[in-house]
Amino acid sequence: MSVEDLKTDFYQAKHRNKLLTEVFYLTGDIEKYGTGYIRLRNWLKEYPKLRYNMKDFGDFFRIELVELPVTPPVTPPVTPPVTPPVMQLVAIFEKEMSRREIQDKLALANKKHFLRLYLQAGIKQGMVEMTIPDKPNSRLQKYRLTGKGTELQQTIR
Repeated sequence: MSVEDLKTDFYQAKHRNKLLTEVFYLTGDIEKYGTGYIRLRNWLKEYPKLRYNMKDFGDFFRIELVELPVTPPVTPPVTPPVTPPVMQLVAIFEKEMSRREIQDKLALANKKHFLRLYLQAGIKQGMVEMTIPDKPNSRLQKYRLTGKGTELQQTIR
């Protein structure tokens, strides 16, 4: 019998020691004669992470169960939804604008409220960027839409 024979469901089992086989059957250590490889293949269908390798050594066969490496599923990064204040911010944007120009155009009086809910949120959500990122507190600081912000603005208008 060869490894190729055992990979089919139509092999004829051969027992080298029929008395020993009978003892294993009577003690319940084997269920049926000659169906072990078939049952093993069917059982492995329920475990897609396991494979087996059979090697023929002339007088005997060796089966190795091999666990396949688990590859984590690739999931796209979750992008948080754009908040309504950031939608408003993106909608009014023109060219590069200062904080004051943006705040005036949105008609918002409270600077802290504007900075937290609109400008910083727009930067965090990747819609707006600083023209001088190395100096966020510069008096010359202006803001502009990113590519993502420009795409959003085109869908809004």
